[in-house]
Amino acid sequence: MKKIMMMAAIAAAALSSSTNSEVVDLSAGRAIGFETYVGKAGTRGVPVSGTKFADASTMRVWGYYSASQMSTTFGSQTALPNLGGVKVTKDATAWGYSPLAYWKDNQAHSFFACAPYTEAGVQFAEGVITYTVQENVDDQVDFMVADAIKNTVWNGSDEPTKQVFTFHHALSQIKYSAKITEDITSKATNIIVKSIKIQNLAEDGTTASTLATTGTINVVGRTDANADITYTGNHDGANNGYTVIPTTPVVLADASTSPEYVAVNHKTNDVLMLMPQATTGKVKFTIVLGYKDTSNADKTAEASFITNDAQTWAPNKIYHYKFDISMPQVLNQKPIEFGEPSITDWDTTENAVTPGQQ
Repeated sequence: MKKIMMMAAIAAAALSSSTNSEVVDLSAGRAIGFETYVGKAGTRGVPVSGTKFADASTMRVWGYYSASQMSTTFGSQTALPNLGGVKVTKDATAWGYSPLAYWKDNQAHSFFACAPYTEAGVQFAEGVITYTVQENVDDQVDFMVADAIKNTVWNGSDEPTKQVFTFHHALSQIKYSAKITEDITSKATNIIVKSIKIQNLAEDGTTASTLATTGTINVVGRTDANADITYTGNHDGANNGYTVIPTTPVVLADASTSPEYVAVNHKTNDVLMLMPQATTGKVKFTIVLGYKDTSNADKTAEASFITNDAQTWAPNKIYHYKFDISMPQVLNQKPIEFGEPSITDWDTTENAVTPGQQ
């Protein structure tokens, strides 16, 4: 079988951050209010404009307090009433939640947050957020996590300061694009991409996640491995894969038109949001193409692409795979088949051998 040439151009775009932040007021007095800052524009499931959350955005917040400062371990902390994983929603003027939580005089307060607000796949225990990547591509979101705010103390008399969360994209974003580099218009026209499957991902499990902008996210300032935010991923099939099926098949232009790459998305603007990981080996992509043959009948064909090496995906990064598709090679692929084997009968001549003699 001829191998189809692959251009797996991985654009590992390091996501830069800016200095923009938004100031929001909840209420005067002792109520605890929040501000947010986003390291980079959101891509899926989190409405973000530039580095700011858009109206109707949500986050989930946990709050704790103690008479002593939180150090390298979570220690003995008391949960703040009304901030036990509460949903906080942004409207046109402020981040709001109800009922409100209030400051404790001269106590050390610490806060933790993720976005968007979700209970699916999220666990929180002693300052550690664990997230499960959703198996159904429709349910995947751009899950974000905030640096912990630790040991904020209110003296009981001054105006309390607003708490600023800095959010980072915690997953790896995987994008696909494709184009026809050589076609056979006499044999195939109206070429479309019907689906792309990625295989050979990590087994179900957890992975420590680090961010280039902050180093390891240890949400309570710890340095042991268990302090990192971890993710578990569920994959379909024996080869641990995710399949992207565009809502509308993606049309690929004839090679004669010098086409540009066309984005292949699950839906209009969807991309895969996968667990940061080192794949178990070379990654295999299988693209299912649709086309019309010489009799104008609808046909399908598959093209397989295999990376040269295992892939390493980091959080807060975009990996863009671009596929060059040669229709002559796709249509001329022939499977290797084997016929019924023949067996030569035993030669019944016995050869006498004396030990020690050649």
